[in-house]
Amino acid sequence: MPEDVAYCNTANLSRLLRRVRHAGESGLARRATPWQVSAETWFTDVERLRHCLGRLLATGGEAIGLIPSTSYGLAIAVNSPAT
Repeated sequence: MPEDVAYCNTANLSRLLRRVRHAGESGLARRATPWQVSAETWFTDVERLRHCLGRLLATGGEAIGLIPSTSYGLAIAVNSPAT
């Protein structure tokens, strides 16, 4: 942020951390060339995400399920037998 700027926002639109910005830019660049994403890289990233989310939620990554869309996940939940 420029030194002559004092940005005082209470939570509506905060600045991104540099790491978050770089991660977002990297993700957008990757999405621009999806044919370069290999199956190995795709699943490595998914497993890394599951592990990180598991740590955040104080559970193991094996307890985290990732799905391609909300509607797909809801269909699975509705059609799964109650446990």
